[in-house]
Amino acid sequence: MRDYELTIIIQPDLDEEGRKALIAQVTNWITGGDENAPQPAINEWGQRQLAYAINKIKSGYYVLFDAGINPAQIQGLERNLFYNDDILRYLIVRADEATGNYDYKQFNALRDYVTEYGQIIPRRRNRVSAKQQRNLAQAIKRARHLALLPFVVD
Repeated sequence: MRDYELTIIIQPDLDEEGRKALIAQVTNWITGGDENAPQPAINEWGQRQLAYAINKIKSGYYVLFDAGINPAQIQGLERNLFYNDDILRYLIVRADEATGNYDYKQFNALRDYVTEYGQIIPRRRNRVSAKQQRNLAQAIKRARHLALLPFVVD
C-alpha cells in the first residue's frame, strides 16, 4: 500500500445527495469494497470557478482524497473514474511526489512563476535549481490539468 492523493472535479449541477453518493462510490472504489480497509481522508474544497471551460462547463466541485491504495488497483480506479459522467477531471498522484517545494494545490503561489501569456518562467529568471524547476513545472502542469491555473491568460 502506498499513499496517494486523488483529486476529482464533480459536475456542478449534481445535487447534494448525488454528490455524497458519488463521493461514497469513489471511496468504495478506493477501498476495493473492503469494509475493514482504512477509509481515505476526504477534503471537500467545494464549488470553484474553473480556470478554463471543460466541456462547456465553467465551475466544478473539487474533492481531495488522501488514501493508501494498492498500486495494482490504480488502473481499475482510473477506468472507473474515466467512465463516470459525473466526474469532469481527476488526478492521481503519489503523496510523496505531491509534497515538495511546489505543490499543485497551492495554485495562487504558482501564479508567480507563470508569465502573463501563460508560459512557465525559465530557470535563469526564477533563480532556482534545475531540480526545483522540474518540480515547479510539474506542479504547474498538474494545476493546469485540474483547471486551477489557465493555460493561456485572456
